[in-house]
Amino acid sequence: MNKKAFTQIKNKNHPRVFLSGVYNACCGRMSFLKRQYVEDPRLQTSGMVLLFNKGFTLIELLVVVLIIGILAAIALPQYRIAVMKARYAQAKVMARAIANAEEVYYMANNKYTVDFDELDISLPPANSGSTSKELKFDWGSCILWAESVDCRLSNPVISFGMSYAHCTTCARPGGTNCLTYSTDLSSVGNKLCKNETGLAEPSDPGDDYTRWVYP
Repeated sequence: MNKKAFTQIKNKNHPRVFLSGVYNACCGRMSFLKRQYVEDPRLQTSGMVLLFNKGFTLIELLVVVLIIGILAAIALPQYRIAVMKARYAQAKVMARAIANAEEVYYMANNKYTVDFDELDISLPPANSGSTSKELKFDWGSCILWAESVDCRLSNPVISFGMSYAHCTTCARPGGTNCLTYSTDLSSVGNKLCKNETGLAEPSDPGDDYTRWVYP
């Protein structure tokens, strides 16, 4: 008997051979431990119990790897969408905060500004390459325009824009929109904008962009 294939456990009350196996999982059967006791006259006087361990076959391991690959292919896109939604929510919060600061500036100066340094607002530290008009972050950037603010994700480009309440050239002063630089309605960006706005169709399908206006 090969000693490497067995593990000896002392048990004087049960002088038996204990064999444990695992049912084949790749054939669709439920995996569970199978215990089998075998009487062995040679162990009646020794009071020893032997434990036999059965391993997995190559086919079983290949099937497990295949299943893990299929699950990963399904889960990774969903994870990417979840991360994108979280970043987009962050962009919306920052854009609204900047727009509120612009309204405060307008009340004091009767105009809006395109300089972040002139706004009374506390923002997270910006990355290198930022200017007084555009602040860059790990997730994207925020840009000040004459009568609106635009916070956008970097990859893919999904923008949350908000016009100011006293905008004279805007169709909807104080309105908000979700914009992607993709005309493919099945793209991740357009799916996100569609879900955010609750619209069935985009409000402004351009030549190289798609705009979804919040109701």
